[in-house]
Amino acid sequence: MRAILIDPFNRAITQINLAKGLPAIYAALSPDPAFKVDCFTVLQLASDVWGYGDDEGFLKPGNACFKLHCYPSPLAGAWLLTGGDDEGDSRDLPARITAENVPAIVTWLTGKASGDFEPSTTGEIDHPVMGKVPAIIGGAPILREPDAEA
Repeated sequence: MRAILIDPFNRAITQINLAKGLPAIYAALSPDPAFKVDCFTVLQLASDVWGYGDDEGFLKPGNACFKLHCYPSPLAGAWLLTGGDDEGDSRDLPARITAENVPAIVTWLTGKASGDFEPSTTGEIDHPVMGKVPAIIGGAPILREPDAEA
């Protein structure tokens, strides 16, 4: 399956042929053995484009980070872009997404994951079915510049 690998460790964006199955996804998401992926998450980035990345990426101090312009938060570690359908199956990446045009929507960040997050806050949300319920609003990941003190 045609996919794009975004590798912030080497600041590289590469088209790959991704074999079907979980082992291929885990292998592609672990280009740096120091940041092996044990659990990944899937984000729907467009109606037919999915992103696969390390679910625990910000918990790994020193993990490389980048910003994908179609997603509101920074991302940590390597990410795969694939196609996807309404049934939840991965597909070839749409032809409009290429290794030549993806760099225009990626910004490499100099800050690395610190393993820390800004403090969470508590609040209350008005759920349409459950009514007023408590909510924990998670803090954003803290990135550290490479020469910053921990």
